[in-house]
Amino acid sequence: ELGIGLTSKRGVDQGLLEGKESKMDGKSTKEDIMQALKEESDREFMKDILNSLSTKCFTKCVSKPGERLDKAEQTCLAKCVDRFLDSRSVVFETMQERGSSKD
Repeated sequence: ELGIGLTSKRGVDQGLLEGKESKMDGKSTKEDIMQALKEESDREFMKDILNSLSTKCFTKCVSKPGERLDKAEQTCLAKCVDRFLDSRSVVFETMQERGSSKD
């Protein structure tokens, strides 16, 4: 909950979005709104990455779910996570390069 206590289901403070006063400094600024939206977007993005990572690596590496992972499953999961994060990093860097070249 941010500001005046009106939080949407996605967690963004509706009071900030509507330009109402916040508890922190008595007024909202455009920067406050933009920062709140960016933080919420970042949280959603990380949540999506974790969900995707969990689903893909679990499906690929765990053939028989049980109480414990065997050594092969542990190794597979570790490598899968590394590959997933490395590939995401390459994609993000490429996107940033392309975005900065348009400026």
